[in-house]
Amino acid sequence: MPLYRQPSSVLPVPLSVPNSNTLEMFNGANQQQLHVYGTRTDGSNYRRGVLTMTTGGDLQIDAQGIGSGATGNFISFRRNGVSVVAIDGANNMASIGSISAGVNSRLGFVTRSLIISPSNGTINLSNNAGTDFTAMQFAGTQVLTTRRTGWGAPTGTATRTAFATGSVTLEQLAERLKALIDDLTTHGLIGT
Repeated sequence: MPLYRQPSSVLPVPLSVPNSNTLEMFNGANQQQLHVYGTRTDGSNYRRGVLTMTTGGDLQIDAQGIGSGATGNFISFRRNGVSVVAIDGANNMASIGSISAGVNSRLGFVTRSLIISPSNGTINLSNNAGTDFTAMQFAGTQVLTTRRTGWGAPTGTATRTAFATGSVTLEQLAERLKALIDDLTTHGLIGT
């Protein structure tokens, strides 16, 4: 049954209750918005939440404010009174639980880098186009870059035991160098 406040100029958009526990707001093909205020002095001083569905199918939840409510607005998704996901005024997102992505999902930094998991236990780091990898850094210091190529695979015995620098033979040193080259090739840091 339609609900209207009289006169209709006060509430020109139809609100209806099509069945128990459902409230609808619509006006043909026109986009509608629901505003819920935290504070409101007047039209130039408020803090509010906005829920809208665009005509193109984009459901939007927005924390808005102007005047004294212009800063400090954030969005918090809560369960049992506890914030489980929050987005602050600087667009930082925090979650108290795990965040899972779909099999074909990517974690991307706009126009920068991508993190992709093409198979179980594998993580790929690439540029925004997904075609290259430049470097991994810790606190601005590069610790990893693309594979260094041109290495051939040495033949013979690989040895990974300790040695004394003052008495090691050339053959023992070559065995350990082969083991090091084998391991770095297996890890993918160097290759042919």
